[in-house]
Amino acid sequence: MITIKKYLFLFLILILTQLNLQEKSYKGLIQDGRFKYIQIQDFIHFQFKSFERHYPDTELDQDFSHRIYKLPFEHYVPPKVYSVFPWVWTVMNVPFYMLLPYPGLFLISFSFGGISIYYFYKILVNLGVPGKVQKYSILFYILSTPLVIYSSWYYEATFCSFLLYFSIASFTENFRNFEVSKLKYFFSGIITGFHLFLRIEVGFLNGVLISLIAYSYYLLEKKKGLQENQNLRRKYLFGYSLFILGVLILFVIHLWTNKLIYGIYEPLIFYDVIDQGLKHRFLNLLGYLFTYKFSLLIYFPVSFYTLFLLRKGKNFLHSEENLTLKFILIGAWIFMLLLPVVASQQQGMDMTPRYFFPILPLVSIFLFQRYEELDSKKWVYTLTILYSSLFIFIFSLLSIFTTRQVAKSSKAIGPYIGETNLVSFVNINDYVYNYPNKNYYLCDTKDELLEWNQKIIEKTKVRPRIILQKMGKPQKSKSIFHSEDEFELYKVMYDTYREIYSLEKEKIYFEDDRFIIFDLTSPEYNERKNNFSESD
Repeated sequence: MITIKKYLFLFLILILTQLNLQEKSYKGLIQDGRFKYIQIQDFIHFQFKSFERHYPDTELDQDFSHRIYKLPFEHYVPPKVYSVFPWVWTVMNVPFYMLLPYPGLFLISFSFGGISIYYFYKILVNLGVPGKVQKYSILFYILSTPLVIYSSWYYEATFCSFLLYFSIASFTENFRNFEVSKLKYFFSGIITGFHLFLRIEVGFLNGVLISLIAYSYYLLEKKKGLQENQNLRRKYLFGYSLFILGVLILFVIHLWTNKLIYGIYEPLIFYDVIDQGLKHRFLNLLGYLFTYKFSLLIYFPVSFYTLFLLRKGKNFLHSEENLTLKFILIGAWIFMLLLPVVASQQQGMDMTPRYFFPILPLVSIFLFQRYEELDSKKWVYTLTILYSSLFIFIFSLLSIFTTRQVAKSSKAIGPYIGETNLVSFVNINDYVYNYPNKNYYLCDTKDELLEWNQKIIEKTKVRPRIILQKMGKPQKSKSIFHSEDEFELYKVMYDTYREIYSLEKEKIYFEDDRFIIFDLTSPEYNERKNNFSESD
């Protein structure tokens, strides 16, 4: 058996290094972290009474059809717009943000990243795997999954990993002995159900995984010759029923709180995926496994080897000590096969199939256990970890570079943003969220931008500023697009960018290699301006 302290220390060193190297300000927040930060700011703005989005002026865009934050970041529930990120995550982080401002945003994700390592270690101990398997499984979790990156990104995924590993650790420790209080199994159901408040699809799939673990212990008892015990089935069914009851209670509370907060029962995060058809979902599954640039086949190819192990090695599969591990592997693969179908989007493919976090460490346990039984050389273990950790290392460097670049651009354009602004590219939200008291209107075409430019002039007597994010010419061979559709969409956006950029400019306030901010020359505006001057 290994000691966990040195691995927790390794995690601490890595996370502090990551946090120290990346931009240490709100302007450097990346990925969904910036939108969770917006949600915290809005929650505070409304004095903790509403999770709606705060817009300085809604008179011109009363149906919020031209807002710069759209799905999957916002959802319109008339008459308000809401951020779609879990309200529970906002409530959990607000106290720490108010206490420590910027560092407080990362305190929960950082802390539970470390705590999840401990409970992952508890799972390994409870499963009785050798010390060598424990060592490499933990190293895989720390070095070869996005754990460290998530812990520095203000992500709820580290808290979700804690919830999952805590539940599995509880079951693997206590399910063999029903003399333990039944409340522990009910509590495990509550913990599993809490996933629903953070990622509802993950909550249900984790419930499936834990159900399989419970069933494995039932089979173990039968294998021990205790099937004659008439109370066995009743005990297991009662304990498992308490677990399911805990999950269902949290699910009902989840729906009820959605109704109270948003006026609808459905989780808002679902609205960006429910309109996808079966074909799209099937292709998304193939993408996650094989065809996307950073698919599971590319990131962790040896994981597919575990599928063959389910059919090979009779002694291994039918040994009592490995039965629970086998069911964990089956549950992990059910998770990975269903998640891309349920959450049918490609956003979880940044350098790794990160939507599979934290399931892949469970797969690694099975893999390293098999290496141990085959008496594999040390280099086999090391290569397995180093190969996947290479992606994580590149991912970490990119995230550090991105936080600095985003902050640099955000600071550069800040002084030149007008009170009212027109934009043509939704990704402008990556840079202007630090200036929430300005008005931004998104126009998808040149004609729409000209129409809104005139509308704002007539309404406010002030010309809006055009914030245009520069775009490079589409080059498919050098692209980072996940699909042909993304590439085609980029070409359309590029054509729009060129049309707007070519418009006659009255004044250029700012221009660098990434942005240009200017006023449009408008004969109608000049005529009105002269009329206003004469009337004065």
